[in-house]
Amino acid sequence: MKTTRIRWGVLISLISIHAAAFAGWATFSWWALLCAFVLYQVTGIGITAGYHRMLTHGSFRASRPVYYFFTLAGMAAGQGSVIEWVAFHRKHHDKSDTPEDPHSPHHGGFFHAHMGWLWKPFSRKSLYGDYAGKDLKDPFIRFVSKASVYLVWILVTWILIGLAGFLLGGWSE
Repeated sequence: MKTTRIRWGVLISLISIHAAAFAGWATFSWWALLCAFVLYQVTGIGITAGYHRMLTHGSFRASRPVYYFFTLAGMAAGQGSVIEWVAFHRKHHDKSDTPEDPHSPHHGGFFHAHMGWLWKPFSRKSLYGDYAGKDLKDPFIRFVSKASVYLVWILVTWILIGLAGFLLGGWSE
């Protein structure tokens, strides 16, 4: 059983978005800030409505275009591929506040519960099989959950938002 040591896609995306935000001070414009705010809102909807409610809990069904939008918006948040996030969260509910809970503050502290779990090592075979088996049958979910697709999507999304901010606002004075 192969265990992933570090979830590099998540770690790289989290470091990159914070580095880009820091570098953004050199080219600040209100338009760029507005574009970043829109990205924040869209990715928040993608995580809460898409990854969490629609995919993890099955709280609602959506048309294919809405399903794609919520899934891709969640991916742009940089919190992990669809299949990883969904499986981790289902395990969290199944093993809540036990030592097996992937992001319990009782067994890893505040940082671990809010961010550290995002790059926690895990066994793909047991996690996916136990908590995301039905999702793996969806060809779209399988495709977008590939590490290369996930990283390219994040990169393209963030570059397009940055480019939109620059084109609308130009360089800072």
